Amino acid sequence: QARELGGSTVFTASEAADAMTKLAMAGFDTNQILAATPATLALASAGQIELAEAADIASNVLSGFGLQAEETDRVVDVLAATATSTNTTVSSLGESFKEIAPTANNLNIPIEEVAAAIGLLGNSGIKGTDATTTLNSALNRLSKPTAEMKAKMSELNVEFFNSNGEFIGLTNTVDVLNKSFVGLTDEQKANAISTIFGARAN
Repeated sequence: QARELGGSTVFTASEAADAMTKLAMAGFDTNQILAATPATLALASAGQIELAEAADIASNVLSGFGLQAEETDRVVDVLAATATSTNTTVSSLGESFKEIAPTANNLNIPIEEVAAAIGLLGNSGIKGTDATTTLNSALNRLSKPTAEMKAKMSELNVEFFNSNGEFIGLTNTVDVLNKSFVGLTDEQKANAISTIFGARAN
């Protein structure tokens, strides 16, 4: 496969083999490496980064979200689309995902929703681990709400977990807040966001 990719991509067979080695070091078995390598090369090309970095990013995202190697194409598509449509890069997304993926996976938030949120933060100038810190802080606060948070959520009549204790998702959270903010002043909205999600979420 390394020889084949060396002849059909911008990378040499040796570079493809190096990417395979990196994936092996991340714990991928032979079949997983064969499944993930072509997409890893595509990620390196799309992000204009070294193959070793692309392999590192891909393996981190896959393991963080509990995804199989066969879903590397999905990961690459999400990263590439986010990097080209928002003020982010594949490298900065890699930093963000490395930290946020375990939290998002625990709350069953799909990679597409997380990427969209990181992209929006990137458009606001919040990138890499800064974006991760903001999201992690907000999500962890929702998981363990304080009395003040519970009072504010009750006041707004909002819930972020369903009757089964499952997180409603980032997109639904935004929708719920938008509906609850109708009629509020900008100051009241800012106070609500700060109380529920923390000062960094502003």
